[in-house]
Amino acid sequence: MLLLFAVALAVQVGCWLLLGVGFRRARRQASETQAPTLADWRYISVIVAARNEESNLPDLLAALEAQSHPAFEAIIVDDASDDATTAVVEDLAARDERFRLVQVTEPQDPRKKHALTLGIAAAHHDHLAFTDADCTPPPDWLARLVAHHAAAPDAVLIGYGPYRQRPGTLNAFVRYETLVTALMTAAAVGLGKPYMAVGRNFSYPTSVFEQIGGFAHSMQSLSGDDDLLVQEAHRHGIPVRYVFDPASFVPSEAPSTWRQWVRQKLRHTSAGAFYDRGIQAVLAVFHASNLLVWLAPLVLGWTGAGLLAARFLVQRVVLRDAVHTFDETNLLLAQPLLDVGYVLYNTLVAPLGTLLTPKRW
Repeated sequence: MLLLFAVALAVQVGCWLLLGVGFRRARRQASETQAPTLADWRYISVIVAARNEESNLPDLLAALEAQSHPAFEAIIVDDASDDATTAVVEDLAARDERFRLVQVTEPQDPRKKHALTLGIAAAHHDHLAFTDADCTPPPDWLARLVAHHAAAPDAVLIGYGPYRQRPGTLNAFVRYETLVTALMTAAAVGLGKPYMAVGRNFSYPTSVFEQIGGFAHSMQSLSGDDDLLVQEAHRHGIPVRYVFDPASFVPSEAPSTWRQWVRQKLRHTSAGAFYDRGIQAVLAVFHASNLLVWLAPLVLGWTGAGLLAARFLVQRVVLRDAVHTFDETNLLLAQPLLDVGYVLYNTLVAPLGTLLTPKRW
């Protein structure tokens, strides 16, 4: 029994050390990108799929209007909303020609991918940026994406999408899970094995979308317009980079109830059923060994507690780099408690997302 838990600890230590190496490699790679010059200020198209987002769109549109990068267009795709989404976009489009409305008249599953495909088809520019209707990109978001595209014109860019800090245990846990996911995402990029992205801060050239055949590779999945696309791009030999600039982080509001969060995560994790088998195996080993190390104190007593402490020491060293990079330092104090929730999430909720595929977005 001790041998089993010792092996689990060895796996965890090895995984976390590897994540630390990958994270630092990705940061070094990103540091090569300089601030954009006037010659770099090329046009970029922002694509947003919106469905019944009347309450969220005003803040998003205001954030896009305030972008320091002047050379952009914003295409809002109204996915057959039954609220005032269309009116909100039309009102701004009448005043600012950079904004355009595309309406979905015949919704098709998977709906978000269908809406995004229509938006991409309507885009006038070679590079695309994606965010969600409930996000508020900072003023320099597009400027930083353009700078990275200037350095690597053919690359897929993955950015950080933090949740705003609010009081409560749920908010802290959601932010912690998002932080660990971002660490793993960036580390995978640094290790040359990208597998994940977030649709609320994502960018790639139109040529990439065309080269991989659009979303044809993942039409069977309700989600995956981000992570499955990254995996397909990598299979085609397309470079992937992580954008670490704080000015490029795109915040949004976290779910306000546990029920909302579970529904959100079931949608997001449903794409995992369509991951490459190798990626599935690595993630399964990582999370299973994590669970075993957490169970060690219950089975082995103080010896198990020592194993868990050793794992915490290594994990904390790697996490400290991430929390400072992503400005989430206030999560460190509660890390042990938050990590319990992280283990339970990956034991109970995430597997359900891959087994019980949601039918509606």
